[in-house]
Amino acid sequence: MPNVFGTDGIRGKAGDWPVSFDGCVQVASAIASSGALGNIKRVFIGRDTRISCDVLEQGLVAGFSSLEVEVTLGGVLPTPAVSFVTKDMSFDCGISITASHNLYQDNGIKIFNRDGRKLSQKQAALINSKIRPKRSVPLDNNFAQDKVSSDSKLTVETYYQIYKDALLRGFHRGLSLNGVSVAIDCANGANSEIAPRLFEELGAKVAITGCKPDGKNINSKVGATCPESIVNLTLSTKSDVGIAFDGDGDRLIMCDEAGKIIDGDAIVATLAVDMFKKGVLKGNNVVVTLMSNMGLEVFLSQNGITVYRSDVGDSSVAKMMLDKGSALGGEQSGHIIIGSETSTGDGILSALHMLSIIIDNKITANKAFRLFEPYPQFLKNFPVKASILKDRRVIFELAKITDKAASAGCRVLVRPSGTEPLIRVMAEGQDTVFLQNTMAALSDCLTNI
Repeated sequence: MPNVFGTDGIRGKAGDWPVSFDGCVQVASAIASSGALGNIKRVFIGRDTRISCDVLEQGLVAGFSSLEVEVTLGGVLPTPAVSFVTKDMSFDCGISITASHNLYQDNGIKIFNRDGRKLSQKQAALINSKIRPKRSVPLDNNFAQDKVSSDSKLTVETYYQIYKDALLRGFHRGLSLNGVSVAIDCANGANSEIAPRLFEELGAKVAITGCKPDGKNINSKVGATCPESIVNLTLSTKSDVGIAFDGDGDRLIMCDEAGKIIDGDAIVATLAVDMFKKGVLKGNNVVVTLMSNMGLEVFLSQNGITVYRSDVGDSSVAKMMLDKGSALGGEQSGHIIIGSETSTGDGILSALHMLSIIIDNKITANKAFRLFEPYPQFLKNFPVKASILKDRRVIFELAKITDKAASAGCRVLVRPSGTEPLIRVMAEGQDTVFLQNTMAALSDCLTNI
């Protein structure tokens, strides 16, 4: 059985197995029968705003119901809210139906255990071993309907309040955003209603974009993958800071009052230094990924903070954080995990902590968030099959290129995407001309051999 799990759950083109009704029936059945998450009796399911979520939700309900598992549907909720609700309301499993930052044509599922943590590789392998492609599970539709929770107390408002309370737990003196103007881009995704409401309730003056989902416009020219949108809104409204979420709300990219982008590396640097000064950076270390900028590692090291690098994906970051006893981890793409408060990336939580820094220190976002100068870094995606990385000629050429880069003090990373049919390439160092030549050599290797 091929592995259906990528770096962050299951993902693919909506309608193609396993991201289909039949596929979700099989996945739900596998979750409930594999024993990977223990004895599953109650499951919580949230979703983003994609038009395909309804069908996938129905498949999950059908699969769980066939094994007498009760399902509670949370409606449109950001992925981190699903994590919090699963833990706080003692569900045995939580599922977010989402393809994160991808466009609406894709979808997928992210799975949480009863502690609100994503699957380990071992748990994913157990579930995967139980999935049987394109085999139908006998269903009793009436029974399936009966197994969907109809508790009137479990409303969208309930889940919002649980999430809001969880977000604010770490601010022991409370958090007021009075006097702060914030531009927010919700990517027409799961944060479209929750984020503007929350920031307004905390006192901020809020300008919004990307908050009118229609099922097909999620992440389309808005959100964390299109920072130009939040930059334009921040500048046009003269806001103090801009915040752009991705489609399921588990990551963010920011900009300062001048429209300069604050990526995940800059966010990690800001939070790490602040936590270090406050004495709450457990172990005085942080976890970043192989994609994080060398400039970040040098800066943190100079400030007495040890840097560990994990594989790409916030699940990998979370695992290494547990292994190293870290209180903070994150990805350049904007997945930030504040370990004392959550076990998964959370865009809103990260934004609140960043805003608290400028409020507490009475400084602008530009001064607070731009602590180091990144090394030049070149990134490119190649729409070629991952199998090319097993070609002997490609392996030989890539080794020559990476060895040459290392001898010049540069770093090269070539990896298949875990969420899209792409090979991602990165080269970084302090010699821009050398990096340009390196990227040209990598392009030639991947496209012409």
